[in-house]
Amino acid sequence: MGMDHVIKHSSVVQMAADLTLNQRRSYNVMLANAFPNLSVQDSHTISIADLLRAIGSNTDNFRYAREFLLDMYRKDVVFNLFDRDKEHAEMWRVHSHLFADLAFHGNLVEYSYSPKLRKYIASPNFYIKLHLSIQQKFNCQYTIPIYEFLLDMLGAKRDYCTVKLTVGDFKNMNSVQDITLYEQFKYVNSRILKPALKEINAHSEISVGSELIKKGGNRVTDIKFTVKRNNLVKLDSVQTTCTPLQQEMVNYFNVPPSTASNWIKKHPEEDIRKAIQYVKDRVGKKKPIERKQMNLGGYLRTVLEQGYVKNDPLIQSRKQKQLQKEFIEKRLQRTAVLYAELNEEQQQIHWEKFIKNLSVQYLVDYEIDPNIETNPRLKDGYLSFLSDILLRDPTDLSFEEFQKQQADAELR
Repeated sequence: MGMDHVIKHSSVVQMAADLTLNQRRSYNVMLANAFPNLSVQDSHTISIADLLRAIGSNTDNFRYAREFLLDMYRKDVVFNLFDRDKEHAEMWRVHSHLFADLAFHGNLVEYSYSPKLRKYIASPNFYIKLHLSIQQKFNCQYTIPIYEFLLDMLGAKRDYCTVKLTVGDFKNMNSVQDITLYEQFKYVNSRILKPALKEINAHSEISVGSELIKKGGNRVTDIKFTVKRNNLVKLDSVQTTCTPLQQEMVNYFNVPPSTASNWIKKHPEEDIRKAIQYVKDRVGKKKPIERKQMNLGGYLRTVLEQGYVKNDPLIQSRKQKQLQKEFIEKRLQRTAVLYAELNEEQQQIHWEKFIKNLSVQYLVDYEIDPNIETNPRLKDGYLSFLSDILLRDPTDLSFEEFQKQQADAELR
């Protein structure tokens, strides 16, 4: 199921937090994931694989994901930075973390919000509707906070607005107020403001212009933004779920989602499923402590790329038995067709020969029910007996020829 958007309280939008691009994306996705159940559930879960897909991350490193999520959990934040929610200002002031708890269970992330905070973000009095597909297109660390702030100022009903921020407030919003480099506005302008506005104008549903206001000579003291709604931007759904085959590789074998997708493109689905079963069969024989120490994803990769499944004696034996079963079924089907073409006298002669030479295997079946139409085992025995008599045409394949025919078909 895809996640299109997140409803985000304005006091969470207007926050000071020293977060990376992927941390900001992740917070929004995790909020979107939790939002439908915020008022009824204390905690929420999302798989790391789904989270990485939803933020459009170009890394498959689950360890990296755990590290940046833990770092995000530990960081201090300031909500309601510009007193958007004056009525509950004190409540926002006492909360200084994005999550109350965060833990990992295998490839699942479990997280929760403090009860009071949860109450307000579940039923916001001021909020923005943030389309998650847009944030995937931003590459500048500072674009998301600026974009969200301007979207919040525009509101849901207006198509145009102007917003004025002091340079100090702009730095606080982007958490760069303590960085020496940004004491000079020229670096704020060239490394934060211009790149962010360029991305917002290129990829979002709003168009933004800016005017630098100077006081006391050449010193820039304020930034004036003009914000217009742009309805021409196509908004896509963010897909977070894998196919069942991908999900099995991600969850059981700890294979990153993009790697699983590449394997599906590279190898036939049947080969992947056989490789999965091959590894599971062998891993199942290991002790639990040994299984935990194994690199299952690496094992699966080796099995797929080096063709262990195709060359494994056990697999080959199973394949041989399956081919024999298919060959016999085809022979019996062909025999039934030829038998139906015989007249009653010929059929009676063959039946009497079969009864006269009944093996112990079919004698009991015959005594229980001598009618081949209601006794499937007896019918199979009779058709098998007939096949040796009726299938003498040079065009009828032997098992060896049938096996070669099937092998040639696999190569095509």
